Amino acid sequence: MSVHPVETEFGRKARIHQSSCNLGYSCLAGDCTSFVTVTPGTVKTERKALADLEPDAIPAAAVQVDPDDFTMRVTGIGGTGVVTVAQIIATAAFLDGHAVRSLDQTGLSQKGGAVVSDLKFTATRSEASSKLRAGSCDLYLICHTLVGTDPVNLKAASADKTVAVLSTAQVPTGRMVVDTSIRFAEQGAIRSAVDRTVARTVSLDADCLAQELFGSEQYANMILVGAEFQLGRLPVTAEALEQASTLNGASAATNIQAFRRGRQAVAEPGTLQAVLAQDDAPPAVTPVPSGEVAQLVAMVRATDSSRALRTRRASHR
Repeated sequence: MSVHPVETEFGRKARIHQSSCNLGYSCLAGDCTSFVTVTPGTVKTERKALADLEPDAIPAAAVQVDPDDFTMRVTGIGGTGVVTVAQIIATAAFLDGHAVRSLDQTGLSQKGGAVVSDLKFTATRSEASSKLRAGSCDLYLICHTLVGTDPVNLKAASADKTVAVLSTAQVPTGRMVVDTSIRFAEQGAIRSAVDRTVARTVSLDADCLAQELFGSEQYANMILVGAEFQLGRLPVTAEALEQASTLNGASAATNIQAFRRGRQAVAEPGTLQAVLAQDDAPPAVTPVPSGEVAQLVAMVRATDSSRALRTRRASHR
């Protein structure tokens, strides 16, 4: 899932998606000639420090759903924090005094497969099923479009009451990585599949925002949580959500800022765009000495020769 196709003027190429990569680099340590490290120079990111949003920077929106009878479905793929986000929301609801039931449907999705998490808030404990029934969903969070538009998952939505928060980020499927004839689904078709099933759809490119604001797409889901909170569709307090993020422990400070920026994307989109516009200068690149270039060319040629030798040996077996 970390090998992403990229359309360029020279045709489709591939790049490693750093936000979802395991970063163990075992692929480089193994006996595999498919990976070559190319180090052309030092890129100076020189990113401007992003000022933190204060807790009271954005007024909270009025809650538009019943916190004592609330249902939510989160859809995405394994390895991107879908279950973690569901746990943070469930913890926040518990901190606010609600009875919470949850169900994480992960199937075979250790990484890259479909994940669906259902949440139910009630005033008191209930023995009812944690899985959402058809047409019962109040809030439908789509972290991955292909999983979110699956008709099986969309059955929980209702055209009368469901509000969908949709991430428009393009995430490739496994087939797209190996088959260059397969293209991303049209955003219009994705939006249409959701629109005709729910009462209202709010969409934003959370992955792009996370990359621009924090340098990693790992915080995209918390931006979506902030957006749905600011829409008044998530019946928990901001204080509880931020406390739950702190209890979760992983990059708590940045996740809290991602949550606040998601709120800002809904409440003050112009202000957020102004923040993003402050960091548009291209990064400076340090040229590579000519001697290092020669070494790099020699390394690539040696790798190509090694690959050819392995191919010839394999053909004789």
